[in-house]
Amino acid sequence: TLNTGGDANATGGDIDSTETGHGDSGGFVVNTRDEEEGGGDDIDPNETGFGDSGTFVCDTDDDDDSGTQVDGLVAHFALDDSLADEVDGDVGAATMVPQHEEGRHGGALLFDGVDDKVTISAATLPQGNAARTLSLWAKDAEPGVDVDKARFFANWGTFEGLKGFGLYRTSNWNGYNHQQDVSSTAALTGNWTHLALTHDGVAMKLYVGGALKGNQTATLQTTGPNFVLGASLSSDQPMYWKG
Repeated sequence: TLNTGGDANATGGDIDSTETGHGDSGGFVVNTRDEEEGGGDDIDPNETGFGDSGTFVCDTDDDDDSGTQVDGLVAHFALDDSLADEVDGDVGAATMVPQHEEGRHGGALLFDGVDDKVTISAATLPQGNAARTLSLWAKDAEPGVDVDKARFFANWGTFEGLKGFGLYRTSNWNGYNHQQDVSSTAALTGNWTHLALTHDGVAMKLYVGGALKGNQTATLQTTGPNFVLGASLSSDQPMYWKG
């Protein structure tokens, strides 16, 4: 189940997902403003632009010019009985009859792990090595199952080396770029978990429940406007997620 209201208003190293400010309505957020202007590992949710509403956000304000840079909020998917992007009205195309249920904040979208996926065409998604943050709430349906291959649930770009960007799970939560992925030791619990994957033009960082769990230097070549929920970017052998 996907729902991307990320709540944080902390001032320390971790994002406190119980507080307001980072995202306190339900949904799915891509937000790519680089919030680490002072360096270090902290995301400052008190700065403008990281994600002031709770859903699935994409925002891309940064000084990195090595890629298609978009200033401000790019996409916002609340997933409240709708597949529409609340920023520009783009509507996702689903392979299934969408099933919405109660999420961490508001509604959430259910994926069966067999053939369910949603594809959204969004031309303003960050490309190349541009900075970005992908933020969402996820609840895995098989936390005790060690899957035989990665299960993707939110990614965009192309299924080639360094040309994709997003999140997937094995027995843990991981960040994806199809070559220099960000591994973590954060195990799946079966509970609602807040995830944020950032890229500042130099390194990708994965935050789980507000805490930094993975850090990987990477120069991205993200290519392609299609955002896929519930499955990998590969059309030949899609890897589906159940949750």
